[in-house]
Amino acid sequence: MREDYLHFLRHRLPDDQQGIKLATTMVELINQEKDFPENKPAFFRRVFGNVDFTAKEINYVLSFLNQAGEDFLAWRSVESEEVFLSLNKLKQYSRLTLDKHFRAENKRVRRRLFSSGVKGPEEFLRQTQYFLLQDEHYIQNKIRREDNNLQLASDSLDAFYYAKKLQIACSLLDRQNILAGPIDHQITTDWLDQLEQSPASSEPIIQIYLTIFRALREPDREGYFWTLKEMLGKQLSVPNPEILREVTQFAINYCARKIRQGKQQFVREALALYRVGIENAWLLDNEGKLSPWAFTNVVKLSLREKEYTYAQHFIEEYEKQLPTEFRQNARNYNLAELLYYTDQKAAAQEYLQRVAYTDLNYYLGARVLLAKIYFETGEEEALLSHLAAFTIFLQRNKKISRNLQATFLNFCKILNSILRLRGKSPDALGRRIEETSLLTDREWLKNVALHGLPGG
Repeated sequence: MREDYLHFLRHRLPDDQQGIKLATTMVELINQEKDFPENKPAFFRRVFGNVDFTAKEINYVLSFLNQAGEDFLAWRSVESEEVFLSLNKLKQYSRLTLDKHFRAENKRVRRRLFSSGVKGPEEFLRQTQYFLLQDEHYIQNKIRREDNNLQLASDSLDAFYYAKKLQIACSLLDRQNILAGPIDHQITTDWLDQLEQSPASSEPIIQIYLTIFRALREPDREGYFWTLKEMLGKQLSVPNPEILREVTQFAINYCARKIRQGKQQFVREALALYRVGIENAWLLDNEGKLSPWAFTNVVKLSLREKEYTYAQHFIEEYEKQLPTEFRQNARNYNLAELLYYTDQKAAAQEYLQRVAYTDLNYYLGARVLLAKIYFETGEEEALLSHLAAFTIFLQRNKKISRNLQATFLNFCKILNSILRLRGKSPDALGRRIEETSLLTDREWLKNVALHGLPGG
């Protein structure tokens, strides 16, 4: 992408040698993972030597490069939409009466739009646009034969509407625990009845979204999840991998909620979904990168299943597919988790010390893991000091949301109570742990409160 940007810049602004030289240096520094000079004038001196630039000139050049970068992102997005480009070509060929060009492009766009496999909402929208364009071409050229393009446009629009509405409803239900206030997905019994009577109801993507919707709306009826898993297991042919990415993530999130309810069989289900999604590149982004949170979840689930060899292989195999800015912290944190689970606590501690403050999520996880190590190795003095420092950090850090802050502060408070009571009132502590809604590492705390034993 960075090289594409430079290529775009050279063709868009061939006479702006200053801007091109500046952008080239930026890309080189990023590619080599080197630090930028401390300020703008220092950066300009590095690029252009002792040439003097005023603050106004510097800001002008950088502003111009920023605008070119925004144009590049927009151009790149449009260029990647082959069907969108083809539809616009068809429109122009029709209006210019370039029949030969129209017929050739029409064949190409039909191959893309009507290929076999599951289609997502956006494919139905493009089909609607295609049929409307065909109808416009039919009228403009006064073609004297029966035409059903308007009917086909109407059918495709229905499919788009039902699929998109269900997709949004699923997202609302999936996020309802983090959205403020009540949600209203507006999927009523009458709406579902209307869908069943529509020809669109037979579309595979609508059946998939409908299954997800029912699983999220009625989470205790686990049969919907198993149906969704079976649908994914058929290795659906999907032109747009983002559909499978989204569907797989819905299934994983369902498993996560079941795991939090104590249903441990869903640990293996979530791990299997992650494996399939990553191996088939469904869960990778458009540049082939893996989310650091997905990376960490795979390691955590593997460790809970005691698949230590797989966890180590996964870290080694996929760390290079993490975004550069997350790679080092992700590696250090997850290796520490692996070493902790395989009872190599001293080595785990070494890796935890390498986790940087810059990544809050990994840092918070590292502080909790270090507290567990101190407790399990009997380093009470170090643990008390660690909990005090961690508590102050949580209370003073303004970047942490209130819920996240409470989740980790409650961990510190309860672990302090366990140390203070030293085996007294285990039942009362157990109830307190159960009744604390925002709490990390609940099962571990429960084990050490009730039995004085380390927990996973």
